[in-house]
Amino acid sequence: MDSVVLLDGAPTISDLDAALKAEVFYAVDRKYHDAFLERLEGWWFRRALKQLASASLTDSVLANEIEAQMSDLREQFKQDSLPIDDDLLSFDLDEATQAAHAGSNFVFQLEIITAGKRRIANAVKDYYRAFEQRSRWLRDDLVLLGDLTQYERRLVEEWELVFDSIQDELGETAAEEEQQRAAREVLKWVERTSILIRPGVTEPFITRGSLHMLADEVRLGWHPQFRERLAALLQAKEVQA
Repeated sequence: MDSVVLLDGAPTISDLDAALKAEVFYAVDRKYHDAFLERLEGWWFRRALKQLASASLTDSVLANEIEAQMSDLREQFKQDSLPIDDDLLSFDLDEATQAAHAGSNFVFQLEIITAGKRRIANAVKDYYRAFEQRSRWLRDDLVLLGDLTQYERRLVEEWELVFDSIQDELGETAAEEEQQRAAREVLKWVERTSILIRPGVTEPFITRGSLHMLADEVRLGWHPQFRERLAALLQAKEVQA
């Protein structure tokens, strides 16, 4: 019992939300209080578990660590930024997630150009993280649907410049092997490009994953004849089924 401390007059669990909101009242706009606290509490629970699992006194949670975390979150909730959730940053692709997307259009688009298994796995990882992060932004009213529509329009415009340029260099009589090689160059651009939804949102999986989301909707693709090849592949898979 020597390590148990009772705090008289501490808020009850039902009063805790109101007390926490009062503490962070000036940290972000009032409409973002819930989203801000959700992320701060998530960090706190993970940090507390780390401390409880450690036998070292050096893992104690210090006041400046909490202040640094709050400062980082405040930056993410500014007008030119958006929060990137820690669980998505550290997400490792598992078999269940990969299997769930095996029949997706964006995966078929990669199979059409004979992309390697690791590149396909990375694409699934980026797709999942971008889809989940964008869904959370919408749920927390951090972005509007129109913001994402405008962002996707920018992505399509940038893709068109790359895609049309490579098509011009390829010509209309290129063999399938040349077309696939050119398509993998477009995919290489996807893997390296950075088109920011806001200036402060620099995590590259947002761009890559959003492009794969558009590929899933067949609004863009990698193979010069991606729509025709995708339709043929889907038809063949239906016949096999």
